[in-house]
Amino acid sequence: MKTGYLLTFILSLGLLALSGCGGGSNGSGGTTTVSGVASKGIFTGGTVKVYALNSDGSKGTLLNTVSINADGSYTAAIGGYAGPVLTEASGSYTDEATGTAMQVSENAPLRAAVQNASGNVQVAITPLTEIAVRKATDTATSKITVASIGASNALVATVFHVADIVATRPVDVTSTASATASTAQKEYSLALAAVSQMMKDNGQDLATVVSQVSGAITGSGSGAWLEGSTAAGFQAALQTFVSDTEKNKTGVTDASSTGLAGVGATTATVRLSTQGSATALNGIQVTLALPAGVTVRAASSDGSSGLTPLAGLVSATGVVPAGSTLAARYDAPTDTATARLALALVSVAGFPAGEFATIICNVAPGVTISSVSFTPDAFSNLKAVDESGTVVPGVTISAVVTQ
Repeated sequence: MKTGYLLTFILSLGLLALSGCGGGSNGSGGTTTVSGVASKGIFTGGTVKVYALNSDGSKGTLLNTVSINADGSYTAAIGGYAGPVLTEASGSYTDEATGTAMQVSENAPLRAAVQNASGNVQVAITPLTEIAVRKATDTATSKITVASIGASNALVATVFHVADIVATRPVDVTSTASATASTAQKEYSLALAAVSQMMKDNGQDLATVVSQVSGAITGSGSGAWLEGSTAAGFQAALQTFVSDTEKNKTGVTDASSTGLAGVGATTATVRLSTQGSATALNGIQVTLALPAGVTVRAASSDGSSGLTPLAGLVSATGVVPAGSTLAARYDAPTDTATARLALALVSVAGFPAGEFATIICNVAPGVTISSVSFTPDAFSNLKAVDESGTVVPGVTISAVVTQ
């Protein structure tokens, strides 16, 4: 069995293997340090308080109080404590949409929660993390459900198409330095700027907009989305801000070119299957052209232009045996082309014809897709091989869609 060939087969595509995202914590040891950025936009001063959370979700011991630096950053050492924490940020910030200095009061701080803090933990504190805290809070008791913190953070990240609302450090989108930030940082920060633009457009304060947005989130897990008029308001505000190059220095001038274009979208599951007479395949590659209005959440893992689908959105399924390797590369839509997803699957054990991959896509508001949306022309660069690397003829691919 020429396993070396199979490895070359997948590496030749230049694809990055799927990897996990988010989490916000690395390292372990006797001391826990919570650090990050407070942003709505970037805080220019103020205070971050870090609390332990009791097992019933009530706010426990104040572990540390630290000042926020002029660039929004903070660092709080909390000694030997390890476990759930709640951070609260109050102070002054410069509003991205108006350029004016504004305040977040100590009586109504922005909050962020982490389910299990230990070692060095990155915690951004933003309106999106505030929404996540609200989603994790039991409305009957006003206490945080500790076991729901991670899921609530992931829920809000899904709705706003941000890779990780806790571990990603926002940047100052009004600074030219933001042009060199990672895609994930730019998109997170532009989402926050859109919140500021919504405040300006509607003549509302931060608390009102945050409550409105939080209440418009519907669905659960990877199927959550932002409803109707609120999503439309967010998209309008986002495009207004990114188009204003006097304020926006990220270099992003078209919201449709970002993952944020999917805010308000629903999801669809696309299952790919092979057909043909071959009894065993050991490798397959294909590039899938997605229909207009259909995207996959993806981010650059190293700040480069190459995009990898977020963890769990593209997976080997169906007839594929355990131990197989699936890699994916995503190309965002442009003015002249829809989004594309390149897949490569390698299995030393081999697999028969049938379902081999599942993709969770975002579908823009007003767009409906079905299995017939994926015509034969949607599949290109198709190549199937056996264990010796010989091309297997007669293999075709079809898609089944559930939305």
